[in-house]
Amino acid sequence: MYFLRTIAAILLDPFIWFYNLFQRKNNVLEWHLNYGRSEIDITTISSKEPTEALLISAYLLFVGRYFFICDERQEHPVRQALKEVLNDEDKFKTEMPSHRAELHLYEAALSTLSDAERQAARELFMMSIPPIIITEGKTPARSFAKYSFLVFVRHGELYGNFHMSAGADIVLLPIMLGTLYDFVVERVTGRNKTLLRNGILPLLEMQEEQGARSILAMHRQPIDVIQSLQFD
Repeated sequence: MYFLRTIAAILLDPFIWFYNLFQRKNNVLEWHLNYGRSEIDITTISSKEPTEALLISAYLLFVGRYFFICDERQEHPVRQALKEVLNDEDKFKTEMPSHRAELHLYEAALSTLSDAERQAARELFMMSIPPIIITEGKTPARSFAKYSFLVFVRHGELYGNFHMSAGADIVLLPIMLGTLYDFVVERVTGRNKTLLRNGILPLLEMQEEQGARSILAMHRQPIDVIQSLQFD
């Protein structure tokens, strides 16, 4: 099922992207991630400075997308790992400053792999750990995977579009889930940090209760959570 969802994402998203290309003015936020062996470049494109509410909403949409397409072996371990980060922020902030979610979710993903897969995943990166250097607008010297997440408005609601290059998605996707969390949590302030946490946890619980592996759930669950949050 993971394979079929991945193929569907690769085959269908370009058509959706092409349609949305002519609606580019509706794109309110774009994240483009470029992975190298020791660094990740994140380019943010927005018609104006994205609000903290938009950053939180975009991340919630990506959470919905990730658990729709992720390898089924990783669904529960990665969800639990993200909960652990959210429920013990002080610990992870001390042990893994600025990369608390990325590294923890990477370890959770590794635990689900076969020995051969685990070895191949470790060989992707320098010193067998995912890139801990995050740059903005600087292409890595040796790029081996690119991902784009586009957020746009349709009929008054936010939607997300995801484009990915063929590669080691089985390990890079959970890393991306953590990377974007670390990226967003560093850019929201005050009460919005609490709203970020209070948005992710109910979404994860909703996924556990209702399931996350349908197109309807991928979109509707994050939107329901977003609409429940009281942004300033």
